[in-house]
Amino acid sequence: MSADYGRVKGALRDLGLEDSLIHLWHYCRLTGDGIPLPHQYQHIDGRGVHMRLEKHVFPHQLDILGRELMLHADRSGKPCVRTLASWNDLARAMNALYRYGEAVFDGDKKGGVMLTLHRLAHQQLPRFSRLSSAKMGRYLALYRFHSLAPFLRRRSELM
Repeated sequence: MSADYGRVKGALRDLGLEDSLIHLWHYCRLTGDGIPLPHQYQHIDGRGVHMRLEKHVFPHQLDILGRELMLHADRSGKPCVRTLASWNDLARAMNALYRYGEAVFDGDKKGGVMLTLHRLAHQQLPRFSRLSSAKMGRYLALYRFHSLAPFLRRRSELM
């Protein structure tokens, strides 16, 4: 698979910047806080079944989409043909970003395994981990504990 950044630009060029940022904000609220989307969103598959966006899009992917929208979305203010409120247009943008990310990643390079684990953590941990601020504080306190620090540092260097 070749890394074609032009596909990313092309997928985002037909989206209006202001309109897209509003939709992106709604998606971030859904994936981050569980706040439902407004009723006008058209996320229906070919069989007429509502798609659950939060099962297909991760918060870190929305961050990347936001950055790329700032770079490539239409800033003219004219009405655009495509909109992120549409499932097909959102999927087109997300798939272009996903394909580009897969094409530029080389798992054989040094650190490839760690990058793969990092990507998996972003994609899977939000689904299985009930991480709260209390648990995060507990983990930080544990890993910063002076008697454990040398052990954890030594084990992480072996990886």
